[in-house]
Amino acid sequence: MQRDEKEFRSFLEQGFSTVPADAEFVRGVATFITTLDEMDTDCGIHHNIRSFSWKKYLPIGLAALLFLSVFSYVTIIKMAGNPTDELIDKLNAGSGADTKEVSVISSINTDLYSTGDAIRIRETVTNDEDNQLLFSIGKYVTILLFENSSVRILEAADDDSHIQLLSGNIAVSVVPGKIGKFEIETKGASFTVVGTFFSVSADSGRTELRVYRGKVCANGKRMNKNVIVEKNQQWSDKKEIVSDVNMDEHSLRLLEKVFKSGKISSKITLRKSRKMCGTPDRKRRTITKKMDEKKENAVNLFTSMIAKDMYQEGSAILRGIAGTPDADTVCILVLKLADRKIDHFRFTDAQTLLEMVIDIFPESIYAENAYIRLFNLHKSVGKSSSEQLLIMCKQYLSRFPEGNFVRELKYEKIILLQKLKQYRECYHAISLYRRKYLNHEMDDYLLYLNATLLREHIGDKKNAVQMYRECFERYPQSRYAEDALYWIIKTSDETDRENYAFLYKKNYPEGRWIAEITSVSK
Repeated sequence: MQRDEKEFRSFLEQGFSTVPADAEFVRGVATFITTLDEMDTDCGIHHNIRSFSWKKYLPIGLAALLFLSVFSYVTIIKMAGNPTDELIDKLNAGSGADTKEVSVISSINTDLYSTGDAIRIRETVTNDEDNQLLFSIGKYVTILLFENSSVRILEAADDDSHIQLLSGNIAVSVVPGKIGKFEIETKGASFTVVGTFFSVSADSGRTELRVYRGKVCANGKRMNKNVIVEKNQQWSDKKEIVSDVNMDEHSLRLLEKVFKSGKISSKITLRKSRKMCGTPDRKRRTITKKMDEKKENAVNLFTSMIAKDMYQEGSAILRGIAGTPDADTVCILVLKLADRKIDHFRFTDAQTLLEMVIDIFPESIYAENAYIRLFNLHKSVGKSSSEQLLIMCKQYLSRFPEGNFVRELKYEKIILLQKLKQYRECYHAISLYRRKYLNHEMDDYLLYLNATLLREHIGDKKNAVQMYRECFERYPQSRYAEDALYWIIKTSDETDRENYAFLYKKNYPEGRWIAEITSVSK
């Protein structure tokens, strides 16, 4: 459609004489004109057809027809809106593709999915901080979705299956020789699989692949170069090079047991692999040597690099300091530099510095502080969408499960889920939050919100009434108590409605619902 509009715009600029016409259509128009001429001659009716210059105005007519076609198409698209996932699924189903069934095999600590539940094509599957989900694509592909992870099923056919890892971690088992192409896509890379056993993580803007068995073809979007990653190797989209690793045997045995039995008995922790001794690149060796010779000047050198906006060189210097006794001192310096950039409204530079602390010093006590500052920067002055903020919340909860800001980030997650209209996940997150943090200062609001989610979006009015009652009885002085009582009256049966209507008129004689309640109770 955009190409047609562009061509039409060029026709307007160059003149209608350049409009290309379909040969069959032109011949049809010519035949029609000839017929009219013959009728004019035979019947003696003079319509001045012969004197009318058809050749002159034919391109104009064709251009007008093209314009009407484009205009009608745009109008129909605007009226119809974007096609829903359901419509796309129907179109895919009607195209003759051999679609595989995507279904849940096993789950733990989740009420969102049960064994045997079907997952629709183009559906986004998201896990909470305590959930893990095992699902299959057909008979030969099994995927374990870890906590605080999100994946989307794009295609599921015998010759081509395609999923997108939005955030978090997955482990995948593919039976060799049984499928065509199976592809996994992340923000920074894509992986093509034939038959293998591996895991992929996408966290804090970094994608990492670990192969336990078989081979995987990795392609980083930055360099767009295919790399074969084999057994006991890992690959990252940061440098896009392959390195040997010693796999954690305990995690490997647990994963193999889950894939073999098709059941998650207990929550599995995907431990990081230990990198084997390797040869650092020449630039790293040169920097390290200089740091050993003039270690006392490293901090000054880094500061001068940042002052010149040479962030890549500054990052290389920091990597030489990582693991030394000076690491924490340097982290404090980088955080101060980030604050200075924020004070001068250089938010992108501040973001780069905070990401340096998170990526280069992940084990430092200041990494969590940097992550919270980065989140607040995205939230307050950045242009991050609610989806991106939600991903950052989940990444923090996964990376710092015992962190100092877990409670605050869980609450932020609830607000973002509600804003994104992910109502079932929001209800589940609120339930976990209220069980974890009893007598929270916003518990009356969370209780009222959960009741409203049940009533308006989940359709469970019975449990919604129970939650409204709990909200009214536990927090009678709350700003939500009057509304909770109103919805009890609106949702309850006749007997309870009269009792609660009397209670409403007694407690709120000048309430905003008093006129409606009085008319109902008469």
